[in-house]
Amino acid sequence: MTRFCAGFRKRRERMVGLEYELLGVDRETGRAVPYAGGDASVAHVLARLRDQFGWRQVGEGGGGSSYGAPRLADHARTGRADVELSGRPHVRLADAEVELRGFVRELREVSTPLGIAWLALGTQPITKPDELAIIPKSRYRIMTSYLPRRGSLALWMMRCTAGAQVNLDVESSGEAADMLRLSLWISPVLTAMFANSPVSAGSPNGWMSRRARIWRETDPDRCGLPPRNLEPDGGVRDYADWAMDAPMFFVDRDEDLVDMSGVSFRTFMEVGARGQEPRIEDWDLHLTTVFPEVRLKSYLEFRSIDSNRLELVMGFAALCAGIIYGGEAVHARLTGPLTGWSYDERIAFLEACAREGL
Repeated sequence: MTRFCAGFRKRRERMVGLEYELLGVDRETGRAVPYAGGDASVAHVLARLRDQFGWRQVGEGGGGSSYGAPRLADHARTGRADVELSGRPHVRLADAEVELRGFVRELREVSTPLGIAWLALGTQPITKPDELAIIPKSRYRIMTSYLPRRGSLALWMMRCTAGAQVNLDVESSGEAADMLRLSLWISPVLTAMFANSPVSAGSPNGWMSRRARIWRETDPDRCGLPPRNLEPDGGVRDYADWAMDAPMFFVDRDEDLVDMSGVSFRTFMEVGARGQEPRIEDWDLHLTTVFPEVRLKSYLEFRSIDSNRLELVMGFAALCAGIIYGGEAVHARLTGPLTGWSYDERIAFLEACAREGL
């Protein structure tokens, strides 16, 4: 609980942060570019961003390759044939947009001469996951070994999807619980509004948001809608309990990832496992490996939508900020129609929103 509460912000200090993924493809064929191997690769693009614009590589650790640019981006992280901006927190949404546009501009400048285009879509439109090599990093090796045993579309999630995310502050554990519940309730609507992945493997796939369907078939232990947090009395501790019962992927020991896949964090915390003893930073890392539709840290992460063109991502961010920061009147108007649903009804609604869109 202390780790959640440490980052809460007072209302006057609230900020907004954006994360934005784009899928790299060959401009001529539309097929995904590889992570590494020649000039037309994600790794080469990141190297050019470093050399041309002064981005700095942070290193793998628990999260994959990261590149920082003090002028624009906090870091861009790649875990497949994509690039992700994880932006700084900003007081004004307009400043977050400036950062995002700068990121896209620099990315295009280094990529266009290489014949690479960056698609703002929820899934790769042509390439399938078995056509992409595993990313040569411990994180993805461990996940590739474990997740396909948990969900039939896990490799699609890892290698062929992209989304957009907005991060918003809360000021107390009570507000965190209330806003997490509201956010989970409305997340299927957001999925439908910004559904942008109707084509995959070169054909219409029957879903307006195939990405949302992919996440539903990735790992039921760590994805979807945490049941207790849908209830009126669900709190931050319930979210922590849900996360503690989720199996781990790994722990970071001196920037070397130790495979802990399949061991629940609760078991690890109580008795240790595989020669490792728990550390507080293991919990922080574990929280990044659970993937609900809205994720709670010391702030809320809205993560349910497909990647979209920049203007729509800014609309998504403004909508979410308006809801969370809009006050009790806004919350009451949204809460009323969504109160009293069963868990099964919410899951069915999520499935319908992913299939039909708006």
